[in-house]
Amino acid sequence: MPCGTGLLTGPAIVQPTWDTGDVGPRVSSPEFVGRGEELDAVQSTFSAVAGGRPATLLIGGEAGIGKSRLAEEIADRARAAGAVVATGVSVPIDGGLAYGPVVGILRDLGQDDGWGLVGSAATGRPAASYAAMPRLVEELAKTRLFESVLSGISARAQPSPLVLVFEDLHWADSASRELFGFLARSLADVPVLLVATYRSEALADDRSLRLWLTELGRHRRVAHLRLGGLSQDETASLLAGVLGRRPEPALASRIWARSQGNPFLAELLAAHGGAKGLPVELREMILADIEVLSSTARQLLELVATAGTAVDHRLLPPDADAAITELVEQRILAVDAHGRGYRFRQPLVREAVYETLLPGNRIRLHRTIAEMLTADPSLGPPAERAAHWWAAGDAEPALALSLQAADGAVAAMAFPEALGHLERALSALDRLPASGVDRGDLLERAADAAYIAGHGERSVALARAALEAVDQGTDPSTAARRYTLLGRNASAAADPGGAFEAHRKAAALLPADRPSVGLARVLAEDARWLMLMSRFREAQARSHAAIAAARAVGDRAIEGHATNTLGCCLGFQGQYDEGIAMVRAALAIAEELAGPDDLNRAYANLSSLLLEAGRLEEAARTVFDGAAMEEQLWGVRLNGAAGNGTEALVRLGRYAEADGLLAQIGDHGLGVCAPGPPLHQATMAIRQGRFDDARAYLATADELTTGLSDVQLRGAFHLRAAELALEEGRPGDAADEAERALALAAGTDDRIYRPEMTATAVRALVDQVEAAATGGTRLDVDKARLAADELLDEVERIAGAGMPRASLWAATASAERSRLNEPEPESWAAAAAGWEAAGEPYPAAYCRWRQAEAVLESGGGRLTAEEPLRLAARASAALGAVPLLTRVEQLARRARIPLDGPADDRATSPSTVAADLGITAREVDVLGHLAAGHTDGEIADALFISKKTVSVHVSNLLRKLDAANRIEAGKIGQAYRLS
Repeated sequence: MPCGTGLLTGPAIVQPTWDTGDVGPRVSSPEFVGRGEELDAVQSTFSAVAGGRPATLLIGGEAGIGKSRLAEEIADRARAAGAVVATGVSVPIDGGLAYGPVVGILRDLGQDDGWGLVGSAATGRPAASYAAMPRLVEELAKTRLFESVLSGISARAQPSPLVLVFEDLHWADSASRELFGFLARSLADVPVLLVATYRSEALADDRSLRLWLTELGRHRRVAHLRLGGLSQDETASLLAGVLGRRPEPALASRIWARSQGNPFLAELLAAHGGAKGLPVELREMILADIEVLSSTARQLLELVATAGTAVDHRLLPPDADAAITELVEQRILAVDAHGRGYRFRQPLVREAVYETLLPGNRIRLHRTIAEMLTADPSLGPPAERAAHWWAAGDAEPALALSLQAADGAVAAMAFPEALGHLERALSALDRLPASGVDRGDLLERAADAAYIAGHGERSVALARAALEAVDQGTDPSTAARRYTLLGRNASAAADPGGAFEAHRKAAALLPADRPSVGLARVLAEDARWLMLMSRFREAQARSHAAIAAARAVGDRAIEGHATNTLGCCLGFQGQYDEGIAMVRAALAIAEELAGPDDLNRAYANLSSLLLEAGRLEEAARTVFDGAAMEEQLWGVRLNGAAGNGTEALVRLGRYAEADGLLAQIGDHGLGVCAPGPPLHQATMAIRQGRFDDARAYLATADELTTGLSDVQLRGAFHLRAAELALEEGRPGDAADEAERALALAAGTDDRIYRPEMTATAVRALVDQVEAAATGGTRLDVDKARLAADELLDEVERIAGAGMPRASLWAATASAERSRLNEPEPESWAAAAAGWEAAGEPYPAAYCRWRQAEAVLESGGGRLTAEEPLRLAARASAALGAVPLLTRVEQLARRARIPLDGPADDRATSPSTVAADLGITAREVDVLGHLAAGHTDGEIADALFISKKTVSVHVSNLLRKLDAANRIEAGKIGQAYRLS
């Protein structure tokens, strides 16, 4: 791939801390984030400049939006491409500092190589000192000066491209603007890029700047970049630089909503912990802009701020035209997208205004708005009316409207919102003891909403409060129901002991010899928790009892719930077809009744069984199939099913898609599903050699699973910790972690996790022996062999029960055991072939590497080792598995085996294309579709991904391949015969 003049072909440049000059020092992200489209445009422009065609870039946007950061990124990448860069900054003083940015640029150029541009260009004499430049500027006539600067810049650009950056042009004096415009129009056939930044809000007050930019923008060599806010994902990446870790999804979402993606504001909020209140310096900065408004405009602004971030025009006073015009002209408000009202351009302005309201004024304004909304309900939904009545101090309408809003949110399956409405209703109920609303029933509803919304500890507290509100002696049925609710919610809060205890108390309140809804519910929840603890045989018996009880009383929901659990018990004991069929039957009931918890469980458990049955593509697709794409089900489905889909993608080696799905999951993890995402992230980070990231993900998983004693979560945590220890060369630690994992599995019916735990334990044992031999210490090899044999017997016993993946781990463990005796290349070859047939490239690549190693150690010769070593190299490169690829390359160097295959093979192998072009395996798939001329929609359908994900892949390909557009990228794919 050609380079040298390509602006964006080098590595990303780390940016220095920055500020706007409006506030004091603060924490800032060191990394440049986002602006992919803008940088693509710059790449195209700079390529033309490097070819001898001058160009001008105008970068506009509001204060703090990242204009300077973008200009700095352009400058740094231009330097990396061999250009000379000079920067001048305008100073915010009345009238501007004469030629302030021009002098700064000339100074930069003078310091660059000791040549004073103006002195030599204007006078033909040796360079004038920087101190003499202002006098020189004053002495020269404007025309002569402009021509001199033009001539000097043109001459200076001859050895290499020249980038001149004019910062904050809105503050520049008129002469500097004139010179900039003169250069933009007059530079000819020289490699010069002019870059200017300006604040868009300055255009409202500076008519001359507005007209100047409009006129300049008409020139054919002038491009205009108008920056908006960063996306939510980009903002999260920005915050990671401030916090030193990936922010919690809820924090990232809250800061993005408040800052609207403005980097300066987002970083400032993050530096203050994302607290609800505004940092003092930010509030003062905002209020300073508001003080210049007329008193009428300020009063109207208080009303709009009380209404929210947006207001319907029908809520405004009839005489508000002049005030609203002032607020729009001052760029505080904007007409909303529908043209029916006004919105704050920056939500933080609304926060600052609202915080300054005195309590009495705030209550009065809320009451005014509440009365108007009540008089005309079309102006706002029940939730909005409830909020204003509550803020006005009137609990009665707030209670009724909050309950109405909660009903609507539940119908839409928006459970976090439903919980908020129910919490407000509970607070209102405290002020209205004679309202007629039963507090216990309301607490029960809130506890259920909190559980489904993923707030485990709060769901337990609400369930306990609901229990306290019932007399167990006079109403045992209600008490049993609430104990059952508490047991389910305790499982979400990682309290297995509390869950079993609650189920026991619920059962004690109900007659065991008479079927009832309460008894069926207790049996179903008890079976579910036993299943989660991998006690499948006990759970199976309890499920049958729950199904019988549910059918006796005609409760379809409980029957479906217990059928789901029974299907899992069968599947996780090796009866996959029966288990999957049973969970699909439970899913049909859940979809018929639209029960959110049962929907989530059914999709999660279906994908889990498909995953363990080796049907990885089906498991990955489960979250996107059928009704899952309906908006009202999406939040419910983005839990266990998405986590299992992510694991399927990880196993398939499709890490980019797995990352994309994890980003969609965000903080939607429900109950026991919550630790899944960091464990999947840790797996990918370990295998790609990002060990610091892996440790951070494992720390999160550790915190989420502390207190649990189950196999599938706490055991999985220890398993991933063992894998990290092995990759870091700590086999003793790995053995300890594997032992902890196996201890959790002991005494359970688990056959899913134990095979990998056992194979990992064997590898750790053998690595310990090899490490001891290398370090010159003694280790009892015979004892190690006996321990390995015991582990191998265990995993082979499980594999014999018809568990397909267990057979693969048994084959791998057997090959690991052979390292303690004579090398057995055939054992590694068999294990590798099994993993390849299963579609899991990472363990296959590991086994191929070991196969080549065993061939060489057994004297099999380089030709025999060549093929497995090349297969390992290609798969590792496609996965970005740096540690494994490094081992493969080291072995190849020692054995003098070339890893590059024949030309024809390179042209047709996707893994080789990935390695050659520096792209991922999934990007190879997308490149093939681009080569065939397919649209984003066609690619999304073919690859079972969203159009947004396709767009991300295409953007990455254009950047990595240095392609101007998708047509050029497609031609590269055609050259590799991918179409």
